[in-house]
Amino acid sequence: MKTRACWLPIPLLLLLLAGSSHAATTGALTQELARSRHKERGVVSVWWLPVEYWLAAAGELKQQAEEIDTVRKLFRNYLIIAVLDASLDPEGKLHPATHADIGPRIEIRRNGTRVEILRDIDPRVARRVAELSYLLKTSLGVLGPGLRIFFLPNINDKGRPLLHGSSNGTLTIRYEQAEDEDPLEYLWHAPLTSVAGPIRCPEGGEELEAHFKFCPWHGVKARGE
Repeated sequence: MKTRACWLPIPLLLLLLAGSSHAATTGALTQELARSRHKERGVVSVWWLPVEYWLAAAGELKQQAEEIDTVRKLFRNYLIIAVLDASLDPEGKLHPATHADIGPRIEIRRNGTRVEILRDIDPRVARRVAELSYLLKTSLGVLGPGLRIFFLPNINDKGRPLLHGSSNGTLTIRYEQAEDEDPLEYLWHAPLTSVAGPIRCPEGGEELEAHFKFCPWHGVKARGE
């Protein structure tokens, strides 16, 4: 059975669809990073949260320069995603899925290679995420407490990050729902336009997404390719 359009009270639906009310930096990032699908009386939303998001959040929360530098150094080692899987029961009570519910049903591929969720992470990162996720959770209103964050490794054997918002790459997430619903698939292409800025078609001057290799209107290579 295919996933059907959801039914949600209008105020709750608006909360789910609204963009971040915070400054443009995190607002632009979350608009590009969020992926949402409606289901029967609920929603599944997934965010890729690269190091650039956390740096923007730290800046908007007025953290000191040394704290922001610590975020840069620590978070580059991790691929971080957030998942909200929330359903309404017939009485209108909200039921967000837990980490234990979501973990076994999610498959993550970075640049085509499957990556497993980490069980242990640097406690300094866990503490910072708890602080910096405030902006994202607040933007979700009553749904914020249902946001679940997962950590995956993101460095190669030489200690270099494999995927971030300004690098070339892809992130794919497959999420298995209930037995009678189709799996959901989400895809991100990097570099992110909100991080690297748009590029322009060298022939027509049209503004293109940062990850575009070719102009879809003229078929020519994008600038810089």
